[in-house]
Amino acid sequence: MDIVWKIIFICFAFQGFSFAILLVVKKSSSQYANIIWAFFLTLFSLNLIYNVLYWFNPTSRVTESLDHMYFIPLSLYGPLFFFYIRNLVKNTKINIKKDIYHFIPLFIVFANYGNFYLLGVDAKIAIIKEGGINNFVLINDNLLYVAVTLILIGYGVVSFIISKNSYLKDFEMRLWLRLKTTAFSLFGFSWLTYYVLFALNILSVTADYMMSLVMITFIGMSTYFGFIHSKVFNGQSLSKAVPFIKYRKSGLSKEVLKDYKKKLLKVMTVENLHLNSELKLTDLAEKLNISRHHTSQIINESFGMSFYEYINKLRVMEAQRILQDEGSINMNIDDIAFISGFNNRMSFYTSFKKYSGATPSQYRNKSLAS
Repeated sequence: MDIVWKIIFICFAFQGFSFAILLVVKKSSSQYANIIWAFFLTLFSLNLIYNVLYWFNPTSRVTESLDHMYFIPLSLYGPLFFFYIRNLVKNTKINIKKDIYHFIPLFIVFANYGNFYLLGVDAKIAIIKEGGINNFVLINDNLLYVAVTLILIGYGVVSFIISKNSYLKDFEMRLWLRLKTTAFSLFGFSWLTYYVLFALNILSVTADYMMSLVMITFIGMSTYFGFIHSKVFNGQSLSKAVPFIKYRKSGLSKEVLKDYKKKLLKVMTVENLHLNSELKLTDLAEKLNISRHHTSQIINESFGMSFYEYINKLRVMEAQRILQDEGSINMNIDDIAFISGFNNRMSFYTSFKKYSGATPSQYRNKSLAS
């Protein structure tokens, strides 16, 4: 049975690596946050591989060479999760100068174990046999483990507070953030539980497997919530993205829908929001003072389109207006695309052909000839 558990965890580790690669290459409005989470998954997967190596043979030279390396990812889990949530909520990127204090746990780990990490395998084995690593380091193993784990849990709590005070007008995004941060906080508590079982000397091999499985479950949940972020962020109901979540019905009535449609048309006509290439559903929802989900519903039911289809159609209409103007005859097509709100050439040509039935050049020639 032991070998089955080990194979399962190896599969989970490589699945983590695969998800990390997918997050990096996947185009998304939350690309920066995805890269942070991909790094988190990579560290966690490496942690799993170390566990499997230890279970196979705790005294092998490979295992001994990696002894106490698990403190490195353990010290980074909390800060990385915080950076991830902060970027999603506030679009704030990591600033080394301003955020250096978040890496203090990592610096302490290297200060404590740096010399030990640099030793050869034989030297490490000798130190452990002669009385243990606590005679070689500044801070006791157990004390540092508890401290770093509590910091990890602390980051989960702080991230939960950030999520609690974010998207106050958007129930679904707020719930999504709470689910994500709760899953991570439980991951932190599982590390603490793992230590308690170890300290009480009741951590059997089976219990070790089960605790690792619990950690994988919470990280898997957190990763899943990360994958559905773009869908929920762009207006999909969370109940569709997460089947076990159920809500009271929150759709708009026909009368209210009609009023908001008029407000939407007025906002788009007066402020020309579609000309902003960085426009997101959340931005439009804030202008209308309603949730993203309701904003998406207004566009879907009023125009039969998704948010991006609607915005791109308006951008195409703007490009058509410019192309019909004889004064724009010397303007480059790509310049017209950017002026119209598109941020890349391929998206412009695809959308233009979709709504005009012709390429921009063909449309210009036909318009100016008539």
